[in-house]
Amino acid sequence: MGVILADLITIAPALRTAYPDVPPNLLLEPQAERQRIFGNVVPFRSAERARPILLFIDDVHWADTAVCFCCITWRGACATCAC
Repeated sequence: MGVILADLITIAPALRTAYPDVPPNLLLEPQAERQRIFGNVVPFRSAERARPILLFIDDVHWADTAVCFCCITWRGACATCAC
């Protein structure tokens, strides 16, 4: 759970106050880092299948590659889950 939690803290730094003792993950090359982070967040979302989630992205026209990759990853995970 530590690796997944560290990746969640990378995405949502406000979690650091609730989990100050979680060490950050080792840095990888940017593409590998994104794949690890999103790969760890998708199973976290799958664990929450019983509860719906609303993902709101404001100003999506300003989205960078990382945000687009995250949306594509989540869309694929949601399409294959048995919700």
